[in-house]
Parts: sequence; structure tokens; C-alpha cells
Amino acid sequence: MFKGKGGLIFLLIIIALAVIVFLLIRRGGQLPSLFPRSQTEPTVPLDLQTFIPDGWIVQSDDQLNCNFDDDPDLEQLLIYRYNQTQAPEPLSTDGEQETFAPFGGVIFDTQTSSLEPQPSPPGAYRPGSIVPYLLLPDFYPGKGEGYLGDTDVQIRYAPAAQAGDQCSTSEIQILGYTYGPLPTRITVLRWAGREAGYQGVHYAGNARVESNIAPGGGSIISDITTYNRLLNHRSVLCEVNGYVRPNAEELAFIADASVRTIDFCFDIPSEPVYPEGVVVALLRGQNGGTGIPSSYLLNNATLPPELKLRDPARPKYNILSVGNPSFVTPLAAQGQWCDAAQVGVPVAAGAPTEAPADAPTPAGTPVSSGALWCGRERVRVETRIILEGEPRDVGWVLISVRPDEPGGGVYWRIQAVELL
Repeated sequence: MFKGKGGLIFLLIIIALAVIVFLLIRRGGQLPSLFPRSQTEPTVPLDLQTFIPDGWIVQSDDQLNCNFDDDPDLEQLLIYRYNQTQAPEPLSTDGEQETFAPFGGVIFDTQTSSLEPQPSPPGAYRPGSIVPYLLLPDFYPGKGEGYLGDTDVQIRYAPAAQAGDQCSTSEIQILGYTYGPLPTRITVLRWAGREAGYQGVHYAGNARVESNIAPGGGSIISDITTYNRLLNHRSVLCEVNGYVRPNAEELAFIADASVRTIDFCFDIPSEPVYPEGVVVALLRGQNGGTGIPSSYLLNNATLPPELKLRDPARPKYNILSVGNPSFVTPLAAQGQWCDAAQVGVPVAAGAPTEAPADAPTPAGTPVSSGALWCGRERVRVETRIILEGEPRDVGWVLISVRPDEPGGGVYWRIQAVELL
């Protein structure tokens, strides 16, 4: 049918066209790519792999192509871990090691106009270069301290960033975590120009940090509060500091003196176990606990009127310092049955009004009588607070209150308060 060299060529053309038509039908009208895309994305984009230092462990999560600066091009955000080390787990029986590597961040910016201009008019293809702008950690001015997180990071943006060619945002908000569900670091960054890169603020609280960051992002952060633990404190108290942002258009925070205080790191417990905890709870607005009596103040407590401690509408007092009495000396001979003037509950029938001088507990076998045993322990706690805008020293005398029953517990209640 087909003769000669021309016929063979014609036959090959027919076969090629048939193959193309078959492939078009199979792929819905799309030609197959000569360089098919891999089904699994690499951890690092191919065009950035040569820019990654050997010590970085790039995270596949939290990568985003978005416009973070003042040009129309998209930049690439990468989160990485660095300084990877290991420490032995103390109770491990097989020598297991715990790995530690803090988090850092970088934005790669393709700058098409970063090269020196050529003497001749530019051609159709503009030269360009990729510039890595470190977020944290860094060693240039303004960012020489801090890192993004210890064990995890969560990133939000304002305005909220939507992946795609139209992605654009101006503020990067990063929460950092340290072996727990509460963030301990917060970093807020914005583009500050080609020379300065991304600048911003970074705050850390070894107990936790708070802010008005929105769960889904999208809103400007206007206030940040840090909670840093007092050294080895049994009541888990923290130094609390607040920072506010006066102008939403500028990434600058100032200290908020109204927030500065000592407080519980996480919340006021329902019944503080130690005497300084009772004092802090009362100063920070809680009137009583779950113990007996419920009020932190004994009914006949001596109180300075300036503090308005019995007024439910009193302000929360900012605490500058609080004493931590390391021990309490038992004074059994000074203990006595609590009376109604102290705790507002009836005295047990037949109970003595004073304990025998040589008796550490009421005479007889303890029973569930409802009676309370007051004053076997006594302690003084010193504080410094802000009162009407000025620092004032305040002394607190607390006594123990024990229900007269086995395992009744010990509750600390305030007997006297003195402005010094």
C-alpha cells in the first residue's frame, strides 16, 4: 500500500498522530509533560536547596509562599530547627536520648532588581538573586537575642494569609512552645526594608505568654503579657509584665505599668496551700477558698481601712514583692478552739475555750464534731504593693485553722494586717 521512503514517513506520521490523539483522550485534552512533577514535594524547594546551611533541619509544615514585603513578588517562608543536641532520659532503661533543637525562621526573597544596573538597556529577562532574610535567631541589630520556640511553633498572619498567587500579608505572628500546650514565646515581625529585613518584637515567659492573637489570625496584636516563674517557688508564683502597642500601624510596644505584678502563674487555686498563696489570692481579688472557714479573713481580723479588704468591689492590688516564709514553728500551747468571733461557726458542745498548756491537741479522742482548732501555727508574710500609686509595705499575720477530725487538713486564715 505504501511504497518507497515517502510512504514509510507518511505511515510514521499517521502512527504518531494516533498516539497523540489517544493520549489527549486519556488525559482530558491535556498533553503529558516532558518533565512530570514529582508526586511528593521535597522538604526544601529545589531552587532554595543550595541556600540551606548544613545545620538546619527544615520543617515541612508552616512553609508558605506569600507577599510579605512591599513588592508584588511572592516570598518563601521556611521554618527550621538548629543546634540539635541530645540528653539522656534519666529513668530510661535502654539509654534513650531526648533530642532538643530550637526553632528558627527565614524568608527567601527573590529580588529581580538587586544587581547593579547594566550600561545598556535591560533585555526581556531581568537578572535576579535570592536573599535569605533571617527572622529569629539572628545576629544583626535588633534581633541578637531570642528564637522562635523550643518544641513547637504556631504561625498566624495579619491580614490572614491565603495560599495562592494572590497571597499577601504584612504581619507575621509566631507562638513558640516548650513541652506543653501553653505558648512561652511570642514573636511579631514586619518588613522593614532591604537593609534591615524583617524587624519586630520578641517576648518570652518561662511559664507562659498571653496576647490577643486570634485563633485563625487576621487581627493585629495589641497587647502581650509574660509570666516568668519566681525561683523555685512552692506556690507557683510568677512575675507578670504587660506590653501594649499604642499604634496599630507601627510595630512598637511599650511597658504597661498597670499590669506589672506578682501573681499565680496559671490561675488562683481554689484553696492556696501555703500562707503566702492566701495573701496573694486576696490581693488579686479572690475573697475566699474551699477551706473552713471559706473567707480568707477571720471575722475578727484587724485590718487597715485603706486596703478595703472586705469590700467585694475593691481593686486588684499590684504586688511588687512577697515574702516566702521557709518554715513555720508549731506553737501548740497557743492553740485553742476557734470561736464564733473568729470563724462564725458554733463552738462544739463542751469544748474548752483554751487548750491545756501542755496539750498539743484538744483533750480526748478527735471526733467529727464540726469544731475548729485555731492558732497551733502562726506565720508572718511581708509584701510590697502599689496603693494609690505609691509602693507600700504590708505585713500579714496568718494562723492555721484545723478541723477537729482525722485528715481534716490545714487552712491558713488572716488574723491581722498592718500597713508599714
